[in-house]
Amino acid sequence: MDTNSNVNQTISKYLEPTTPTPSPHSVDGVTDPSILMHRIVAQSLVLIPSAEGAVIELKDGDDLVYTCCGGSLSSHVGLRVTMKTSLSGLAMTSNRVLRSDNTDNDHRVDRAANRKVGAISMLCVPLRSTEGPIGVLKVTSSHQNAFGPKDTEILRQLAPFITSAIATAQQLADAIPTILRSSDRSDSQGLAVPNATSHAMKGFIANVLSPNTAESQNSLKRVLEALSPGIMMMVVQPIVELDSGSVFGLEALARFKTSPQRSPDRWFAEAHAVGLGAKLELNAIALALSLLEHVPNGTQLAINLSPATLLDPHIRSLLDEVDASRIVLEITEHQAIEDYPKVISLLKHFRAQGVRIAVDDTGAGISGLTHILRLAPDLIKLDRELTLGIEFDPVRQALARALTQFASQAGARVIAEGIETNAAMQAIYDIGIPLGQGYYIARPSSIDGLSFNARNDFKSCLPQ
Repeated sequence: MDTNSNVNQTISKYLEPTTPTPSPHSVDGVTDPSILMHRIVAQSLVLIPSAEGAVIELKDGDDLVYTCCGGSLSSHVGLRVTMKTSLSGLAMTSNRVLRSDNTDNDHRVDRAANRKVGAISMLCVPLRSTEGPIGVLKVTSSHQNAFGPKDTEILRQLAPFITSAIATAQQLADAIPTILRSSDRSDSQGLAVPNATSHAMKGFIANVLSPNTAESQNSLKRVLEALSPGIMMMVVQPIVELDSGSVFGLEALARFKTSPQRSPDRWFAEAHAVGLGAKLELNAIALALSLLEHVPNGTQLAINLSPATLLDPHIRSLLDEVDASRIVLEITEHQAIEDYPKVISLLKHFRAQGVRIAVDDTGAGISGLTHILRLAPDLIKLDRELTLGIEFDPVRQALARALTQFASQAGARVIAEGIETNAAMQAIYDIGIPLGQGYYIARPSSIDGLSFNARNDFKSCLPQ
């Protein structure tokens, strides 16, 4: 099996463009149909994991217009398809959910438009209000047979809600300016001047609809931007054997080339807050696995993921295509695990393939020793909160020593994160922690920027 080829083919679907289309100006950030449609498109990509693109097409005369796009369809806003010659049009006029498993052999589809957007599979859901059809929600994939009966039924049941939500947002967008203008006074030139009544009415409308609408939309735009190609990149940081200086593994870490400039954990936290956390993590994992061919033989590649993303079925398909004996799954402790039996069963599957399991952030998370006992990890990573200042703090030293002894008896090894000084390195070494990672050893860098040919390149960093 050509492992690298299979990996690249498998991960490519996670790296499709997802850049949002700028939405029109909203009424005081309170309501805007385009804001709501962006949310619908984003959540469609989450709800149907095999979907690479999603679009809301609205009726305009005899055509349907790509009005709000996401994922691989992001760059196609404004594309027009004729209702008479497209699967979307047929779905709308027949008021039926229609699916194409291979558009190349389907006479119902607009093949020219499909070639332009790269859609091989598609699922078209008619949107119909009490006044008649308004458009279509469509999800697409560049692979054949991407959608099944379950996907069809889920979107069919959601269609009335989606239609009502868009129609209601449009009605509110039309009504609010009229209401506010009626409360404004006019100046000498006849221009509206907001007054105290207008201000109070704006506050009432904002508090009734959603006081967090504007910030929520800003968060969604930021995360969608982070999902765009070229915005996320991966760097690696060595994990070193402290008795020899040889490289045990490389941890893959995400970095974002967009504003605001902030730590990766804040990007992932915001993505989870808007329902796109798993999508962003899957992109990061796909990028990390694409580095595997550049990682020296005998060196582990550690990738981070949350408990929620661990349960995503796409993790299994990604890891099934690589040399599992070279992978370490680092499960963060900052999120609670809701279903331990399911997680443990999944970890058993990965372990059978050779994957090693690490518990990340030990000492700073929420589950503590119970979490470690249940997961029985191969590696326990001490959070930097425990290693920071460990050379001066006997309490930190005692806790690190106890965890190291516990790990040894449980058949696991400890990795000390955040080693930043020679004194900290000496204290950690004296405690008996076998593995270390931190700026004192090596800063994160691109895989090309990290050069080590010999297995003892980091020996100079170790205590003498």
